[in-house]
Amino acid sequence: RRQHPASDNVVIVGINRTNLAWEPAEIRKATMEAMRSAGIRAVRLSWREPAESMLDVLDHAAANDIAVLIEIPIGKQIVREGATQRLGNGRLGPRYRLSDLDLERFQSLLEDITDAVAGRSLRVVALQLGNEINWADFNGDLPLLDPGEGFEHVEDLPEPHREAFERGLRLYAR
Repeated sequence: RRQHPASDNVVIVGINRTNLAWEPAEIRKATMEAMRSAGIRAVRLSWREPAESMLDVLDHAAANDIAVLIEIPIGKQIVREGATQRLGNGRLGPRYRLSDLDLERFQSLLEDITDAVAGRSLRVVALQLGNEINWADFNGDLPLLDPGEGFEHVEDLPEPHREAFERGLRLYAR
């Protein structure tokens, strides 16, 4: 934890460790112990199924006094029924669209997560919906481009991507 020099806000500095819940139990435990030994005090973890493995990771974080930011991926659990993934291109994978977010399904998953962590001594410092929603590898509303290409402004996105991206942002804000 660090005090932001320009305000009264606290800035939490940590690391990102994706897909740790998919590792064997001994790796999950050893990873959190290694983080503590290295002085890591906060970690960002993506919520993954199976929930039991994810909860095991969170318990190891708590046991090692490591605060957690939980990232909730834009996945099948939180998009509207029948939503399909935008196809990938070999470099970037198929992805669900942020504009297909179903707020009721998201609320349900969020309740499941909060119920699961409520009785734990875990320090959850933040929840994050989606990962880098401004990048086509995490938001299927965005077009697949050649390496090094991008858009500086939302207004530069071609239709129908712009409309979908803006709709997704409105849902995200809600």
